[in-house]
Amino acid sequence: MICIYAGTTGNQITDDIIQLVILDGAGNILFNEYFCPENKSLWPCAAAQNGITPEQLDGKPHFSAFTEQIRDILYDADMIIGYSLFPVLPILKRNGIIILEDSVFDISLSFSEVYGECDSKTGAVRPQNLAVCADYFGCTIIPHGALECATAVLYCFYQLSKLLDFIDGLDPELAEYYLFLRATGIDAEDLIRAGYGIEEIHSVVYGKSEIE
Repeated sequence: MICIYAGTTGNQITDDIIQLVILDGAGNILFNEYFCPENKSLWPCAAAQNGITPEQLDGKPHFSAFTEQIRDILYDADMIIGYSLFPVLPILKRNGIIILEDSVFDISLSFSEVYGECDSKTGAVRPQNLAVCADYFGCTIIPHGALECATAVLYCFYQLSKLLDFIDGLDPELAEYYLFLRATGIDAEDLIRAGYGIEEIHSVVYGKSEIE
């Protein structure tokens, strides 16, 4: 398993990758480099998010200088995890790094479903950023900067995997109620493992015998 986090100048296919971090499943750094962009000279919106400015990249090599090294690292990966990784795949492909979508686990998609915040007009699930995901799982790493983000992504992946395994064995209504409680900061896992049902959990949590 490989974890990837890329700092870019934006999410369009013509944008540049300006930092790439690759971790193995244990969190060891396999790759961490900055790149001088080839297509963009300014990226104020992206810089506000990733903290990477043009001045920091003066004299850095282009991404193409590392293409073969990156390919070698990714070659044997059976799964590649990331957060909001799918928009980055076309940019990587344009730079000679082809990652098959079937090998990608994008945590943002599964987490947004678990978090369950929906648009009030359309009812569609709202995408959640990495900071929300990290906070939800109690990650103490502040996801700002590609290395910190990659580390947070890996932590969230393991926490999300445990959560999904847990709710997979629950009755759908109980699973939905459990996720509702988690979204409010209440973890009822111990109560569920002790055999409590929805009404019993509600009574313990809120001191009421019935759900209003």
